[in-house]
Amino acid sequence: MSRLNALLAETTDPHDRWRIHNRIRWVQRRRSHARNERDRAIREAHFAQLKNAQAAAQ
Repeated sequence: MSRLNALLAETTDPHDRWRIHNRIRWVQRRRSHARNERDRAIREAHFAQLKNAQAAAQ
């Protein structure tokens, strides 16, 4: 990502700047989606543990 930001800083051609900017946004979106998926998996695992603990307590 920092490599893309450095490239954007030194590029003057508007079309190239637009392409680099879009790639930066794509990377950010992909990372955000990956983070959401990971967090959802963690929440589901914790919920399953909670349900198992409640079932064992009864």
